[in-house]
Amino acid sequence: MKTLPDRPRLTPAVASSRRRIRELFEGQAISNDTVLVGFSGGADSLALLAAVTFEAKKFSIKPVAVIVDHGLQENSEVVASNAAATAESLGVRALIKKVSVGTEGGLENAAREARYQAFLDVKRELNASYLLLGHNLNDQAESVLLGLMRGSGPRSIAGMQEVTDWILRPFLTIPGEQLRQACEDQGLKFWDDPHNDDPRFARVEIRKILNQLEASGSAGVIESLSRTAEQMQEAEAIIQPLIEELVSELDDKSLVPVEFLEKLDTAYRRRVIHRVAVLNSAELARVHVLEIEKLVTNWHGQKPLNLPGITVSRVGTHLHFD
Repeated sequence: MKTLPDRPRLTPAVASSRRRIRELFEGQAISNDTVLVGFSGGADSLALLAAVTFEAKKFSIKPVAVIVDHGLQENSEVVASNAAATAESLGVRALIKKVSVGTEGGLENAAREARYQAFLDVKRELNASYLLLGHNLNDQAESVLLGLMRGSGPRSIAGMQEVTDWILRPFLTIPGEQLRQACEDQGLKFWDDPHNDDPRFARVEIRKILNQLEASGSAGVIESLSRTAEQMQEAEAIIQPLIEELVSELDDKSLVPVEFLEKLDTAYRRRVIHRVAVLNSAELARVHVLEIEKLVTNWHGQKPLNLPGITVSRVGTHLHFD
């Protein structure tokens, strides 16, 4: 595979991908720095790496492709090695991180946790500032629909954000087909991950539903779901500071006075319970939050609640988050 030329044919798809990277670098004031690019060799991450490589020169940025080998499919080492070769053909340093995927929270969640831990490890090793990921418009729509189907609440429906601390997702407004086109326009061969058709992963089924909706007369549903995410993000930007202000009144985030929660309106109380759980390293679904709320509003001596990642109990006048 040939190294990406300085001036490849500039098609609309290529121009769009580069523009988003340029806007991101400018908007976040990133320059003279090392940035990581999550890279699998697939179309999304390849379009991302190509665009980052092109724009990085203007900002004196050193990109490093990070390839995570989950070991979940046959010949995963070969796939990782091929991805590294592709990155290096673009003139980018490539690092392969092999991880061990557990089972807690299901295969998909465990793989995600292992992947992000690998990214964080490399970030620390190289003293990099940011990680760029190739999530696109379709991925955003899938996140929203998945959140709706699980009843996970506003935060899940808000989908992924372009900037989340050190993680950047510049392609959330670009359709996946356009990123594939950007690769083809530059003569870049991408890898199709067989996991994209693996029914073990919830997103695969969600993707099928979206494709069926688009094909059955509901064209535009992907863009509509992505707009929903934007609107929910705006709403969260208003609501979350209010919740943080309430939570800041608690001296001990693992020991919450029942009286404090009783005085809150229902909507605020549930948000505060969820936030306190997060601060105690637990990400709870709405059904769990409602069960905790009963310890406040319908107390009759219930046993401690053993919830995902946390145990919540009422002892006297306080809720204990352990």
